Amino acid sequence: MNSWKPLGLIAAGRLSDSLLLRRPALSRHIGPVVAPDRRLAARYSNSLRAGSPAHAEDLHACGLVLIHATGGSLDRLLPLLQGAGPWKGARFALLSPDLDASDLAGLRKAGAKVCSVAPAPSAGRDLAVAEGDRQAVQLARQWLSEGRMRCLELAPGRKALFLLGLTASRGLL
Repeated sequence: MNSWKPLGLIAAGRLSDSLLLRRPALSRHIGPVVAPDRRLAARYSNSLRAGSPAHAEDLHACGLVLIHATGGSLDRLLPLLQGAGPWKGARFALLSPDLDASDLAGLRKAGAKVCSVAPAPSAGRDLAVAEGDRQAVQLARQWLSEGRMRCLELAPGRKALFLLGLTASRGLL
């Protein structure tokens, strides 16, 4: 990723469970860090030891924008992104174990390529699951491989089925 544009991060919610903290190598190339308020962006940046607080408009310079959202916090981030201007051709990766790429339908309508990335339960904790638009998934796959993570690519819209399978199989194990 050294030859790439920097990664952008827009975040809300608890960062303690984030894939970025599990694998510090994944946050190595983060540039602008955006949050609903500047103080929170500075806290995220300090926690990751990467990037610096910025405005949502600064994310246009990034090759891949990571969206860290948990549960209802995505509703706080989408207005920030939509207010930052046109996103035609931009690539976004939603870092959430529960949400999938369809939750970024507004960005997709604006011409952005979107995917979701979540850690998959594995013994070595080095496996992630990605689903969504092909171009965004390819970029996310390259980003994950630099952090020494393997990536299981799912067909778009299949993350819910994957999560259902995990839930059902846990009872059997």
